[in-house]
Amino acid sequence: MRRKMLTIAAIATLSISLLAGCGNGAAKLPTDLSILQTDISTLTVSENVQVVGLGEASHGTKEYQQMKAEVFKALVEKNGSRTFIIEGDFGGALKADAYIHGAEGSAEDVVKEIGFKIYNTQEMADLVDWMRSYNKNAPAGKDLHFYGMDIQRYDNNKEKLFSILDLAAPELSEKYKTAFLQLTDEDRLAISVDVLKKSKEDALELLKEMDTYEKDIVAIAGQTGFDFARESANTIYAYSDLLLSSNSDYNSLRDKYMSEKVSWFLRHGDGSVLFINGHNGHIGKKSVTSYTSLGEHLSNDVGDKI
Repeated sequence: MRRKMLTIAAIATLSISLLAGCGNGAAKLPTDLSILQTDISTLTVSENVQVVGLGEASHGTKEYQQMKAEVFKALVEKNGSRTFIIEGDFGGALKADAYIHGAEGSAEDVVKEIGFKIYNTQEMADLVDWMRSYNKNAPAGKDLHFYGMDIQRYDNNKEKLFSILDLAAPELSEKYKTAFLQLTDEDRLAISVDVLKKSKEDALELLKEMDTYEKDIVAIAGQTGFDFARESANTIYAYSDLLLSSNSDYNSLRDKYMSEKVSWFLRHGDGSVLFINGHNGHIGKKSVTSYTSLGEHLSNDVGDKI
């Protein structure tokens, strides 16, 4: 029986919920509060689930960051999940992935690269260190990965792209380093419309050229190196496109691109359960906002394929 390509499991966790009313209509709490508790370590999902989505009502809250770590650890143990995907920069999260695979540095430094200050916390650093320790003893092919599904940064995506092209296609590297010179995180919100439009054209041309020389690049950098370099170039295109969108379309387009990232990870992953986490407004399978959410895109575009 073939597994369903995608099902998003929305997880609601509850430590202790006190539902108290006012006046004579106040709700009575049960004597035994243990029935209101959920032991996250026992969490499991059915075999057909390919993506587990965990939403959070606010970013940067300590308890939410602790909870996402606990949920992921449970999925690793109970469901063989090996991929943690955060609402963070694609290129920046690759530095966290490199760290958990033994790269030099510290967890405190790599979480700063995820792209948002809300992830620069001890809880996130602790999760990254746990993943690094896990990978030291993981069997071949059973290692954990830390990825990002957002597209709102340039610098780390350029760095990943050119680290591969420098080795495997130096002429392309020099050409597009010049083309993307003005695309920086520091100036990203002040880049002119003309530069953004040109960067989209250049990024599309680069993608075509990379596809033309894929075999040559793969011969030097490997298939995985090529795939992640190409997706970094695609992220540069997507962010320029996003910055050119109107304020009213920004969130809609961003969620569309994030859903495409998750679909990309499904195609390029190892077949294990993907754990994605972000704000409730993105993760929900049914949009509660005026635009189509990441979760709804995934349900519509990928979920029904068998």
